[in-house]
Amino acid sequence: MDYGEFTKDMTTFAPTPIQNAPVTLRFLLRMVKHMRPAIQITTPYDVFGIQRKCCIMIESLKDFSSMRPIAIACLGAYIMYLYTRMESLRTLNLYKFVDVGSISCGSSKEERAQLLTTRLLGTDYDQLLLIPYNFGNHWTLVVIN
Repeated sequence: MDYGEFTKDMTTFAPTPIQNAPVTLRFLLRMVKHMRPAIQITTPYDVFGIQRKCCIMIESLKDFSSMRPIAIACLGAYIMYLYTRMESLRTLNLYKFVDVGSISCGSSKEERAQLLTTRLLGTDYDQLLLIPYNFGNHWTLVVIN
């Protein structure tokens, strides 16, 4: 019996990354299909030291669920979630966050240095400053004590 006919197209039966995602994430993706093309979030001043709006595109959520590179807005929303969790756990006094969009490659070295300096000056002696940074296609979390 020739099994070549059965095995040559087995990739079509392989689960997609979205099928392998957790149930809650798959549910979110189903909900997102009926929403606008973007989710808009306003981050309060206390989170990054500046107030800003970020828009998370629906495609970014699909990338996130498929373990593909994510947009800066997704990371900003995740940091805002961490901020609210730390606030509810009363551990917020231990950390400060840097806005990823402010120190991204779109700004000059001088602007990035100024923003980091300002944020460092705004931290207390015993606080950790958390700085997400993207080196190519790899996110790194820089922690300054």
